[in-house]
Amino acid sequence: MSSYLRIGVASVPADGGELLSDRLWSLGALGIHEAVDAEGTLVLTTAFDDDVVVADVATALRAHAWVAWVAEVDDDGSWWDAWRAHHDAVWVGGDRLVVAPAWLPPPATGPTTVVVTVEPGRTFGSGAHATTRLVLELMLDHRQHFVGARVLDVGCGSGVLAVVAARLGAAEVVAVDIDPAAVATTVANADANGVGAVVTAGLVDDHRVTGIFDIVLANVLPSVLDEWAPRLTSLSGHTIAVSGFLVGDEHRACRHFPDRTLVASVAIDGWGASWLAINRELAKPD
Repeated sequence: MSSYLRIGVASVPADGGELLSDRLWSLGALGIHEAVDAEGTLVLTTAFDDDVVVADVATALRAHAWVAWVAEVDDDGSWWDAWRAHHDAVWVGGDRLVVAPAWLPPPATGPTTVVVTVEPGRTFGSGAHATTRLVLELMLDHRQHFVGARVLDVGCGSGVLAVVAARLGAAEVVAVDIDPAAVATTVANADANGVGAVVTAGLVDDHRVTGIFDIVLANVLPSVLDEWAPRLTSLSGHTIAVSGFLVGDEHRACRHFPDRTLVASVAIDGWGASWLAINRELAKPD
């Protein structure tokens, strides 16, 4: 028997919900679902790895000024799949890309739409989170750089970014994560989208990440970026796309990579993402 948390969020500033979500990610959340209940209260539902003491997380959250209540709910495992009912296809860049849940009928698309189907398993990586959508938007805006490129996806989750990179023409995509479930899910999604020969995945500690990558994708928590920035710099030969930070905190990403030029920034739902490159001219979109 496992358990998960439901958190009722009181009245907060405009970006308060995102700040609380950021706190949940830092506490080890595997995924977060947002909904509004019949009383109009924002309710966050989240689950954690087995090695996280959920009761301790609940205690920490109850001390948060914006939290109205926290409920720890016993679960027989079925909740991991129940969240699927709340998800639909995720469109990015108008009709340029759609990330479609594998359990739903394929959406109607145009002739040039890149279609990626995703089965997140227990990684929750449906492509719907703002930070994922932001990186995907940057990838589409600079898609010409993926043709024939060697790409590294750090914190791959369900493999959405890795699969899209391959679909945009990357010659090799290496995806790494700290969660074994993410590795297995990424491999499965790459195979399902016909790019299994291009995408390889492994645990950060076990997978040998060597050589130079043309593009590094880092959709990670700020604390992870703080730790990984020096290594990402040494692995990146040209471009680093980074997300996982709140709007207004772009300087945090930029200061980690002083040898890069900020080419583009995008934002949605209080989150931001940046495209950083060594040579600005080479990084301009078509």
